[in-house]
Amino acid sequence: MPRTKHPSEEVFRNLVGDNPLDTIAPLKELSDAFCWLEEVFKTIANEAHIKRDGFRAEHLAKAGAHIAFDMSQYAGSRYEAMLNHLRAAGVIPAEGEQA
Repeated sequence: MPRTKHPSEEVFRNLVGDNPLDTIAPLKELSDAFCWLEEVFKTIANEAHIKRDGFRAEHLAKAGAHIAFDMSQYAGSRYEAMLNHLRAAGVIPAEGEQA
């Protein structure tokens, strides 16, 4: 059975210009990108450590990995919180429901 649109979905579209899921989707992409960036920094730090001549590069890469991890966690948690809030309000379908 098709889902009936929640009245708030239309209000959201009028205010933001897009549907709720498309609006918050970049947060998920941002979280994923920071996760990949963290891995890049970890690899650089490991290579610098192995060569033992990249002390500064190793520490900068570790700092970058730490920041990327924190930002990934933040963006991911904001995405999940907004997604759950939109689902709870009935603005978007619950997980497993048809749109």
